Amino acid sequence: TWWFDYYEERRIPIEKVMYVERGPYKGQTAIVLPYYDKTIGYQLVNPEGLVKYRTISDNDHILAINGVLDSPVILVEGVLDVMCFPNTCGVMRSNITPEQAYALRGRDVIMLPDRTGNAFVKQAKAYGWKVCIPSWDEKDLNAAVQNKGILVTAQMIHDHTMPVNRKSKVIYEQWRMR
Repeated sequence: TWWFDYYEERRIPIEKVMYVERGPYKGQTAIVLPYYDKTIGYQLVNPEGLVKYRTISDNDHILAINGVLDSPVILVEGVLDVMCFPNTCGVMRSNITPEQAYALRGRDVIMLPDRTGNAFVKQAKAYGWKVCIPSWDEKDLNAAVQNKGILVTAQMIHDHTMPVNRKSKVIYEQWRMR
């Protein structure tokens, strides 16, 4: 039952998780990575020691919780961030590729960086998107949802979304250093 407790603590809907019963990943759990009507890979979680993630996908698509990109969309890095919050999609890395940016054309995009740092603020300016620099102390969206709940987190995202300019860059650097 380790996996049930783990996903419940992370606020991930358990119906989105599969238990692997055979093959090289037996005993692990897998989150299916959909892109519209096709599966582009899996995110595996290992029960031994620290939780380890393995993504099995050669595609450079964007992960959306229901496989569909909505607008507005909150753009984050990781799978668990996407799974725990609505209207969220993930790029599975610390920057966005031109192919991923193309898939988001015409949408109202809010880039939500991790506190550990990534290229989101710089890229948000290049693509003309907004950035959210929340006032929470958590490392990422999933940690914020765990500690604050979805509604408080949503309000904080709403209140701290801004265009990329000098002020937002300073706020971002101060937030990272806290």
